[in-house]
Amino acid sequence: MTLTMGKAFAAAPAALVLGIAWLAAVTAERFNCWRQARRERDQLLGLNDRELRDIGISRVDALREAGRPLWNGCQPRSLDLRRPQP
Repeated sequence: MTLTMGKAFAAAPAALVLGIAWLAAVTAERFNCWRQARRERDQLLGLNDRELRDIGISRVDALREAGRPLWNGCQPRSLDLRRPQP
């Protein structure tokens, strides 16, 4: 009796590698989004009252924005590893 591997079983390692690559890409994208949000919020806190008034927000608004959790509002782009990213 011989065992034959079906197409689904043979494709499993490729699907696993693709899944791990996708997970790594999504994780990196999420951390980049959080880092960018932190950088922008720090810059916002560094503005003086006149500069804040120029962009139309108050010091209270700036403090509220800076106090938001990093994951709040970060939406990483959709990643499809089957096509090259622009």
